[in-house]
Amino acid sequence: MNKNDLKNKTAVVTGGASGLGLAIARELVDNGASVAIVDANKKNLKSVYNRYFQGKKNIPILTDVSDEPQVDQMTEIAIRELGSIDVLVCGAGITVRKPTMEINLEEFEKVISVNLTGTFLCCKSVARHMLDQGSGSIINIASIMGHVSFPGRPAYDASKGGVVQLTKTMALEWAEQGIRVNALCPGFTKTELTRKLWESKEKLELIANLTPMKRMATPEEMTGAVVFLASDASKFVTGSSLVVDGGWMAW
Repeated sequence: MNKNDLKNKTAVVTGGASGLGLAIARELVDNGASVAIVDANKKNLKSVYNRYFQGKKNIPILTDVSDEPQVDQMTEIAIRELGSIDVLVCGAGITVRKPTMEINLEEFEKVISVNLTGTFLCCKSVARHMLDQGSGSIINIASIMGHVSFPGRPAYDASKGGVVQLTKTMALEWAEQGIRVNALCPGFTKTELTRKLWESKEKLELIANLTPMKRMATPEEMTGAVVFLASDASKFVTGSSLVVDGGWMAW
């Protein structure tokens, strides 16, 4: 038996219409899962669903994860259409790259509302269902910036630090009920969110010099860790932060 086989499993992936979320959703489908692809960008959601996910039991759900009624509706639709939710991947995220003295309150709160509050709302909504069924795996996409930091991104780093701690709290609260909650902490990865970094020769060189493997990751290099955390191969793993960073945090 392949412990990474997700056949007959159902999953919800937020932020699933681009970047890391899209790569994760595709990998879960490739491993046999039926997936609800969730995103707030209607155009992107329609495009990627038509391109990658049609023809199998996968569904698109338009949702702003910072809005509680929309999140609860997302959960209801996923359960109705897929029958259950076995895996939740909280991948929706945004950033504002400004120093503390330049970022305004509205910008700061927007990042927190999507990255941290959105994770909280999705976990809480889906966990109601998982608690009833007595099982489930929740994977929150944090970052190495949930453990270390970098100048000029106070909102993002604060939000990801919050995701790491929120993951631990939920893991402790739901462990006896069969729900595992873990965080994936990627290093610098080439996605649309980081385009300004990898399109800048100076910034790309800085990141490469600070990464022992001397490069940024691709989204596909993160997906194996998610499949592991979603599958029975990790059935005694909860409350953990799985760092996939090319050695960044080993310095």
